[in-house]
Amino acid sequence: MPTGRPDDRLGSLRSKQPPPTNMNKMVRILTRMKQYELLQLFTVYLRYLLGCAFMVAAFSMGKVNQLSDLGPNMMTSLDNPIGLAFASFIHSPLYWGFIGWSQITAGALLVTQRFARAGVLIYLVIILNIFIITQSYGFAGTNVITGLMLLAALYLAVWEGDVLQYLFIRPSEGNLPAPRPAVERLGLWSITGVVMVLTLLGLGLTPYRTNPILGCSLTLLEGMVALAIYLVRFRSSRVRAAVG
Repeated sequence: MPTGRPDDRLGSLRSKQPPPTNMNKMVRILTRMKQYELLQLFTVYLRYLLGCAFMVAAFSMGKVNQLSDLGPNMMTSLDNPIGLAFASFIHSPLYWGFIGWSQITAGALLVTQRFARAGVLIYLVIILNIFIITQSYGFAGTNVITGLMLLAALYLAVWEGDVLQYLFIRPSEGNLPAPRPAVERLGLWSITGVVMVLTLLGLGLTPYRTNPILGCSLTLLEGMVALAIYLVRFRSSRVRAAVG
């Protein structure tokens, strides 16, 4: 039969538990950050922004259908590295189309919210490639935009760090992810994301596919409607429940 007092045995068991690692501490900090409503909303809409931007660019630059004048217009002068770069891309339709469909896939996964973890991994690979190209060929101004997009994608990867950590370490009782925050897991955001994807894919089948302003405007309007629904229906009901 076991000997010793229960408190002694409990203390010995606790002493045998491994001390918290830096990864555990980071996950706990991330879990606390995810409780802030503004950060949850910021993350949801950052996914919308990056995902829709990728999809609009794929159509407007003719990466998918080779029908845009934007790409060819940028290679009119072959006396500079930028013109030569676009010439090599556009005259490689397999590569150009692969980049375009990869952007659409990553963007669609991001905006649906439910599959954002897979989307951000694909997105990171693509935007890192684009950023290096813009840096290498001296795209004035564009390298700043792609750099900011890369930083935003890194933020989204960190946001999913409590799950993505398992790419590097094994799951254990000390590093299990917390449930998704209440605001972020609302079905409203997934529905809005699907509507955005269908809108941009629908535009891709029309003559307006090369108009980036139209695609951005429509998805912006849909995002604003979703935010209004959240503020009027969901947030106000939570406030009333808290007061009551």
